[in-house]
Amino acid sequence: MNSTADFDVRPEYTKLITVFYATIDSKRGTKLPENDKWLFDAETLAVKLYYHLSSILHLSYGTIVPGREDHTNTFFDHASINVLARVALETYLTFFFIYCDSSSGIAERKFRHSVWKLSAPTDRQGFNVVSEAAVQALAVEKQYMENMLREIEGNPVFLAMKETLRKRARKGEWRLGKGWADLADIAGFAKQTFRTVYSYLCSYAHAGGLSGVQIGQAITKADQRRLSTVSLHLGLLVMSHFLFSYTALFPETRRILEGDDEGYALANKWFITWKEEGFKKTFS
Repeated sequence: MNSTADFDVRPEYTKLITVFYATIDSKRGTKLPENDKWLFDAETLAVKLYYHLSSILHLSYGTIVPGREDHTNTFFDHASINVLARVALETYLTFFFIYCDSSSGIAERKFRHSVWKLSAPTDRQGFNVVSEAAVQALAVEKQYMENMLREIEGNPVFLAMKETLRKRARKGEWRLGKGWADLADIAGFAKQTFRTVYSYLCSYAHAGGLSGVQIGQAITKADQRRLSTVSLHLGLLVMSHFLFSYTALFPETRRILEGDDEGYALANKWFITWKEEGFKKTFS
């Protein structure tokens, strides 16, 4: 997968991530009503996404190894950029599935959030700990997890599920049997194109043969930069989708996005679902 774009998108990326930060930061210090406490993690996911997207931009300007600052030892770490792009994409799809899926009612979305929260202590209970403090912490958290599980099992959404999905919910499997391509479809992306892009990024995350071939072929800095361009485009795409999803979830933040004419125009420009002919101008 190579980008055919012949321009540097980093200035646009820099502008859009500035608007991204201003939009999510406008919620700082806002207290949520008791019934809306579940929305707190929407902001947590927003911060997580901001970190990943910012790191992509930072790495796109080249890596200088501390202690080896001479110019000849700089390089463009397209491998890490591609891994971060995958994580950013997954973070947005998680955010959308839990908070913004209009095809599901509010009760179902809250239930997804509960199962997602259950996944944290469920994962930690599987850790092999040694220290007494860690053992005690897991014991306390186990009680907390059991309380969460009782609430989930009493939820009407849970009770209406088939037993196969109930088993997944009890294990904290918050996607409830859906794959990432299914979540992409729910978020409005072309499913087959997503599979292609996602498989490409997974090759870098899992040290697949394709990533090995491309890293071996990226002999020059120009090659390294070229191979990072796809993920810069993907970062712009994810940012635009997130901004419109986030401002729909928190309408009071819409004024920040719409109040920046250039940023708003860029968000509209990069709102690509891969169902449009226009996406071919960016990806090939």
